[in-house]
Parts: sequence; structure tokens; C-alpha cells
Amino acid sequence: MYKPFLYQYAVWATFGSAAIHLLWTKNEYREYKEKMDFKVSKLEDMIERLKRGENIDDAEQSQKSSIVRKKITTQPNVKSKYIQKEEKPKTIVWL
Repeated sequence: MYKPFLYQYAVWATFGSAAIHLLWTKNEYREYKEKMDFKVSKLEDMIERLKRGENIDDAEQSQKSSIVRKKITTQPNVKSKYIQKEEKPKTIVWL
């Protein structure tokens, strides 16, 4: 009697869960991309100021160098087989 409803419920639960997971993964990637764009713009601003010959105070220089010293991953830490293969992210270390 309830067999058709249970099948339909299982299908909706499965696809709904997958859709929500994809939305979360998409939002995580967007946040990661915004964070990396912000770091790149800060560093490009610092490079332009140095090219113009402006002096950068020690506090600002230490703040920007801490951004550079951190490991920057080229891919977000997403473990989703739906969006991309699960690979070890490549790291770039600037000193």
C-alpha cells in the first residue's frame, strides 16, 4: 500500500540531499575565490606602491608579508566527486 510512496520519498531525499550538497560546495568555492582575490589585490597594491618608490611602514609590511608566507592553495579543500576529482591541492609557498 505504501510502497510507491516510499520509493518516491527515497528518490526525493536522495536528489534533494545531492542538490543541497552541491549548493554548499558552490558557496564554499565562491568564498575561497573571494578570499584569494582579496589577498591578490592587497599584494598587487603593495607591489605598485613599491614600484612608485613609496615607503611602507613596518606594521603594514609585516601584515602583508604574513599574507605571503602562508601557504596558498590553488584549489579549495572540496571533497566532492560531483564537481572535481579529489586531488591533493597544489601549494605555492612564497618567502
